[in-house]
Amino acid sequence: MNTAINTVRRVTNRAKREVIARVPPINRLVQSAHDGRVQGHASQLPELDADQRHLVEEVKAQGVSITSVDALGLSQVDAVKAALDRLVGVLAATRPGAESALRPSRRDLIADVA
Repeated sequence: MNTAINTVRRVTNRAKREVIARVPPINRLVQSAHDGRVQGHASQLPELDADQRHLVEEVKAQGVSITSVDALGLSQVDAVKAALDRLVGVLAATRPGAESALRPSRRDLIADVA
């Protein structure tokens, strides 16, 4: 029963997205509503320094920005890098071809964060 309900939901959602994408007046209406919601939240965004503004502008213009984690100026970068280094060690010790070689268990991931 749940599978049938989920299938109907997916088909309905897909049909809605198709209509939005293919019917220009509806697309403009949906986009306008989205833009309004985005503008409504703009005042809640944090202030950015010059480097951060440069990264945002680069993403807006090119769709991507390639930089280092250190250049992002995030707090706790050293702790995150240390946890990732430990995770690299765990993954490197995993037998190649093992079922979990590319997907460590949730327990392993969470244990490293703690």
